[in-house]
Amino acid sequence: MTPGTAHQPVRIGLVISVPVFEDFYPRHGVSREDYLARYDSDWICYYTRLLVRAGFELTWYLFSRAVARAETHRHAPTGARVRFLPASPLYNWWTVRLPWIHHFSLHLATLSRGFLHELRADPPELLYVQDYESGRFDVVSLLAARLGIPVVGQFHGGHSPARWPLRALRRWALRRAALILSPNTDEHRRVCGTHGLSGARAQLFPNPVPVFAVPDREGAEVKREAGIPRAHRYVLFLGRLDANKGVDLLLAAHRELARRFPDLHLVVAGDGPDLEALRRAAEGLPRVHFLGWVASRPRVHALLGGAEAVACPSGEEAFCYVAAEAMTAARPVVASAVGGLKDLVLDGVTGSLIPPRDPAALSAALARLVDDPAASARMGAAGRARIEREFAEDVLVPRLVALLHRAAGRARRACEPA
Repeated sequence: MTPGTAHQPVRIGLVISVPVFEDFYPRHGVSREDYLARYDSDWICYYTRLLVRAGFELTWYLFSRAVARAETHRHAPTGARVRFLPASPLYNWWTVRLPWIHHFSLHLATLSRGFLHELRADPPELLYVQDYESGRFDVVSLLAARLGIPVVGQFHGGHSPARWPLRALRRWALRRAALILSPNTDEHRRVCGTHGLSGARAQLFPNPVPVFAVPDREGAEVKREAGIPRAHRYVLFLGRLDANKGVDLLLAAHRELARRFPDLHLVVAGDGPDLEALRRAAEGLPRVHFLGWVASRPRVHALLGGAEAVACPSGEEAFCYVAAEAMTAARPVVASAVGGLKDLVLDGVTGSLIPPRDPAALSAALARLVDDPAASARMGAAGRARIEREFAEDVLVPRLVALLHRAAGRARRACEPA
């Protein structure tokens, strides 16, 4: 039957990039039960909703130390079918005894007989790999070639350049893929130039952005919970607290901003490995609020909509949903001039682009917005208009659907078993 007909939706197997479940999610306070019942805060969940609404059928593949054979579950927030697969014994043995082997951890975890059996017994029509710059993509491409399953590679920011013994494998995998999706201009140029990709198989495709209305009644409650007086203002950081996100730079910038603007607060919403170090760094700084992880999407939208500006001082970003959502909430964005942020933020139009790792430039750009509310409002309105025009779901999802249908229906001779 033709892929994607009304009688039989295209079945997509989404291969998640973390090496094994237990080495990532529990470290962030997410048990397997929590993951299946409530976890709803990453790219995978968002894309699953988009694809299910578009008529695709999604199965997630997750590798696990804790299962001896494949297990089937249902992810309650999205409805996706979840298959926990046993990680390869090679991964379990080598990563414990030789920590430096992490360079090849995704290769080793994916070399699982359970995964090969899964693909043979119940093959999807398309394998969608979260990061094409990873060992997981290399191994999935090998297995898919043997079984005649087309592969789509997405880039989610996880640069893991192939090491010397396996560079040729990465190049082969990228060239063989039915579709490669790069979310920003720099990454698209890099992957095409480095690996000689061209034509319709390598696409520049930014992530679709949901367009929402900022909930009016949430703003005052958000301020009250954060301990911010109603008449005061705040700059917002929202995201994972790790070295790449640059919150240390934002704290340094806030030292000057707090002196210059006595009514200005800094709100840091998120969690991550650097949380406690950042709390210590903020000691002695006035009007800094750490909210922890904010799970409610209406609350996130209210935080964005109430900010004077949203800061995204990352060292690198493939595509920054926080910046896109801030623009959707009609707030100006101050961001590092890197990766996907350069594609999203128009300097002087929807916000400011600054050199990475430059707290003085970050402070100056934020001060200009705080000091000129009229300019800030104009930039915010321009940002929302840009999202609606170029990045909104109703603009990009039809194109994504067409690309995936074409990849699933591509002539099998391009992917026939080896």
